[in-house]
Amino acid sequence: MPRVLHLYKDIFPPVYGGIEVVMGKLASHQVEKGWEVAVAVSGPVDREWSEKTGVEVIPVGEWTRTLSNPISFGFLKVLRREKYDALHLHMPCPTVVLSTLAAGRRNVPWFASYQSDIVRQKLTGALYAPLQLRFLSQCARIFVSSPPLLETSPVLQKVQDRCRVVPLGISVDRLSREDQEEGDRIRSQYPNRPIILFVGRFRWYKGLNVLLHAMDEVDATLLVVGSGTTSQVKETRKIAAGLKHPDRIQFLGTVSRLEPVFAAGDLFCLPSTHRAEAFGYVLLEAFRTGLPAVTTELGTGTSYVNQDGFTGYVAKPQDPRALAEALNKAITDSVHLRELGIAARKRVEKDFGLEKMVEDILDSYRTEISDSGK
Repeated sequence: MPRVLHLYKDIFPPVYGGIEVVMGKLASHQVEKGWEVAVAVSGPVDREWSEKTGVEVIPVGEWTRTLSNPISFGFLKVLRREKYDALHLHMPCPTVVLSTLAAGRRNVPWFASYQSDIVRQKLTGALYAPLQLRFLSQCARIFVSSPPLLETSPVLQKVQDRCRVVPLGISVDRLSREDQEEGDRIRSQYPNRPIILFVGRFRWYKGLNVLLHAMDEVDATLLVVGSGTTSQVKETRKIAAGLKHPDRIQFLGTVSRLEPVFAAGDLFCLPSTHRAEAFGYVLLEAFRTGLPAVTTELGTGTSYVNQDGFTGYVAKPQDPRALAEALNKAITDSVHLRELGIAARKRVEKDFGLEKMVEDILDSYRTEISDSGK
């Protein structure tokens, strides 16, 4: 039975985020397909999930995190100790790339899921760039989540021959009756206005501050699901308190399950401001429940997932007025809003199934393992 080793800083559960969710789903479904799967992470682990799915989770520990990157020698130890037939890194995460280069090659293929360029760290990014390119140049296959990311990433332009577009996938199960009923209960708490959802961590590129300011021009209730550091939460709540209509903003914090919240909403908003938002996996979670979306044009996968005028609307980034116009355009016509939601659901079913993502990646594994003589 072939064995694959995944490397990244965190995994869901317990850490919620696009890359973390995708890696967790990919790993567990690879086990279902008959593979031995191990995941090495420096962050917290969920032992119960590991036992339930059969995915071996290897905690490597970390000293600290700098610029969102873990400082850890544990990855290097795992790479030298563990036996595996394929190595799969999830990027960006410089520590796992540098650890892989330091560990040296075995007679096994390397794979990378390239989710985003490094956007904010200009100086350290420039120092890291040659090493990242060295790693990518040795990969058997680089999985890219959308055609726009492949077309616009200056990094991927240098290794196009190794890239394969594999859109992120999600199970297309519909909401359960219990989730729908819980969604109705949540909705009943905020009557007489459309409900707009924001779901995510309060990261610098998420654009939540832009959305808060836009809500002064949108007669709706915004449910903010998620959290951040103490300073991020404090600053976000300060912005909301200073609005003309602070009553339109409701902070729900972190929730145990997202499905009821999606069931309560009328429209989803992903107001990201920078290319660090390379795909927006949360859009698939919204679309699956029949929620259309308003997103921003970043030149990445967000506008590939959310098609302007078909599954929602796309607005100019970092512009509260433009965002408000798009939100109002969506919510003022309830019939059209439902049509957008139906189209969003169909788009997930047609183009973003989890089964297809898993099989595309396993096909690459099989081909390269065979070629390497395993």
